[in-house]
Amino acid sequence: MIGSLLFLVVLVNVPLADASSAGGDQLGRCFDARTDVGCDPKNWPGGDRLKCTIKNTMDWAGKTTYTSAYSLRAVKGYPYQDVTSYTPDEWLTILLDVKHYAFKWRGIAIHAIKKSDGAAYVGDWNMTSNQNRMFVVPGKGCIMHAQADIKPLRVAWRYKGPPAGTGTIQFKALIKYGPANTGWFYYPNGRDLNQNKSPADGFPGVGTDLELSESSSTSGNWGIAPRGSSCTQYCSAAGKTCKQETLRDSTYASPGGMEKIMYISDCPTPISPSCSTIAPARDAKSGKCWYNGAHAPDADAICAAAGAGPASTGKATCDASHADAQRFCFCE
Repeated sequence: MIGSLLFLVVLVNVPLADASSAGGDQLGRCFDARTDVGCDPKNWPGGDRLKCTIKNTMDWAGKTTYTSAYSLRAVKGYPYQDVTSYTPDEWLTILLDVKHYAFKWRGIAIHAIKKSDGAAYVGDWNMTSNQNRMFVVPGKGCIMHAQADIKPLRVAWRYKGPPAGTGTIQFKALIKYGPANTGWFYYPNGRDLNQNKSPADGFPGVGTDLELSESSSTSGNWGIAPRGSSCTQYCSAAGKTCKQETLRDSTYASPGGMEKIMYISDCPTPISPSCSTIAPARDAKSGKCWYNGAHAPDADAICAAAGAGPASTGKATCDASHADAQRFCFCE
């Protein structure tokens, strides 16, 4: 407990722009990834990182440049399918991949902006369940690193598109490579590698930010019901009818199948099986999501492993509900 308090005190007393090793301060502030940071190596006399001749924020690290070492893209479904647009108020996945092993990174500030006017922090972010120690969401509008350990070669975050009328959005990602008080800053999706050097074309080099246009189309008639509601109640409130045969479709009876409908929710991974008549569903308390194993080809084995009864008793029904669950419903 004492260690946690000391960590919080450090974050509160360090200016956000200088807290690159600690990352986000978890107090509702995001670091703007467009901020000019770092120093052009030619301005370190004799290579002395403490004496940048043109003072700048965090000028002990190399000035930000685009690099091909990192790929940032938006995907849906499973296996992942790249997308070039977002649907307002629906979720998709943002992937950051390390394309060159030597470029394993430690820090990041990533957020979306409205392309038309540059307004920052549009849309909402969430993490997968195994990322809680690595990242923070300081107010839903961005993702930042929580510590300076080396991060995985692939990181996936959940992103919810902004409201209708926002228009085209761009993703700004500032990546920190190297230990604290040294290293380099990079932007992903660069044309050239630019490893630890000034780009030939001048800063910030040549690259293309991830950009998504606004889509007016919807991906189907799936929706997520309020806590405690049945799908019958949810669909009826919208003037529609729950389609039980779709709830029982084996297409959605797996983690990959759930990816096809997770655009309506911020489900963390992994997604586990449930042999309950309310599944597929989301735990309203923890946020964990469940697919219905009773609809899978190997349903009996899945339900037995889960300690449930026969698969035939766990098939989804439109009328089922649970006080602590939000059901995934198909309405027509």
